[in-house]
Amino acid sequence: MPGPELDDRLTAPPKIKGAATGVAGGYTKISIVGRGAFGDIYLVRDTRKGGEQLILKQVNTKGLSQAEVRATKQETAVLKHVRHPYIVGYHDTFEEDGVVSIVMEFAAGGDLGRLIQKRMKETSGGQRFTESEIKRFARQLGTALEYLHGEVH
Repeated sequence: MPGPELDDRLTAPPKIKGAATGVAGGYTKISIVGRGAFGDIYLVRDTRKGGEQLILKQVNTKGLSQAEVRATKQETAVLKHVRHPYIVGYHDTFEEDGVVSIVMEFAAGGDLGRLIQKRMKETSGGQRFTESEIKRFARQLGTALEYLHGEVH
């Protein structure tokens, strides 16, 4: 889960035009928040656990090569074992009608990339981040990378 130091400073992911309707697994789609080459990303509500908001990444495997399908399943296998305070947490995976769905923690504050974009828009020619903010982000990224190197590598 993202560290508390970041949450209050980040911006929520943008909503993309178009309502998200339907249910996937035990998750009700609330809105679409991203589109990729292989599928869409939704904000969902877990209908089984009191309505917790999560992110659902759906990958349509129809038309993908065997290597791409393997890579998707390998990504899921790795995510299942990752547990770190500065890495978005894994919740669930399921497959229905050729669509692999990966459910992840919803970081309501957004991500560092969005924060950088936001700061660039807010400041012109001035310092975008304080030295202490940069040090804190570097520490958080460093601990996450060190963890991944030890766990995944």
